[in-house]
Amino acid sequence: AEQGHAEAQFYLGLMYAVGRGMWQDDTLAHMWFNISAYNGHRDAAKNRDLIAKQMSPAEVTQARKMASTKLNHLQS
Repeated sequence: AEQGHAEAQFYLGLMYAVGRGMWQDDTLAHMWFNISAYNGHRDAAKNRDLIAKQMSPAEVTQARKMASTKLNHLQS
């Protein structure tokens, strides 16, 4: 996921969304789905939008900021 692989990023989002192998965290799930969508995964945006419906506006804003920061880090 850290190497820019959209599929790995998508599955990391799923793992955070359901709490499989790690704690459940909608904000981190949204962040990884957003990054995966940016990198071209066809289902990531749909999952991001679905999980956003379970989040507060402040949580969505935080997830977007985290995704932007992570993308900047991955691209540098």
